[in-house]
Parts: sequence; structure tokens; C-alpha cells
Amino acid sequence: MEKAKRMINEVAQELEVGKVYLGEVYRIEKYGVFVRIGKKEALLHISEFDVNPVKDLSQVVKIGDKLLVKVIEIDELGRVKVSRKQAMVGGVERLKG
Repeated sequence: MEKAKRMINEVAQELEVGKVYLGEVYRIEKYGVFVRIGKKEALLHISEFDVNPVKDLSQVVKIGDKLLVKVIEIDELGRVKVSRKQAMVGGVERLKG
């Protein structure tokens, strides 16, 4: 169990919760978009895309777009969740990638 935790931490340690990064969109779904931040992949849920509700992400973003996103969670499996909405509100002074 400890070995698994160490491995997960090693995979996720490059990204820090609360930091803002530049991510590139590589997949669009109805519920959100997936972005790559360096070698990491993260989910940007539709509810975290903008301060104004978005009904159809495919109308406002396309594959290859670059977005500023804030890491809001890294779960116990190393899955990364990000927010564009919080990155917009929080400013760019903490940009990391």
C-alpha cells in the first residue's frame, strides 16, 4: 500500500494543487474537456470552465486550444482536476507551465 502511495505521489508531484498552469485541450466530452499539462492529463469539468454557464463546450473550445487552468484536486489515484474559472478569477501571477 505504501509503495502504491509513493508511486502515485511521484506521478502527481509535478503539479501542485492551487497553482495555475497552461494546458492544451486534447479531448472534448459533453461533461468537460481533457487537457495536457506537460506530461500530465487533467479533467476540466464543464462546471469549472467559465464563470458563466456553458451548454456546449464544442462551441467554445477546440482540440489544440491552450487554456490557463488551476489545479483544484489530485485524488488518491493521481487523477488531476482543474478549473479554468478559478484560474481566471485567481490571476496569472502563479503561472507554472
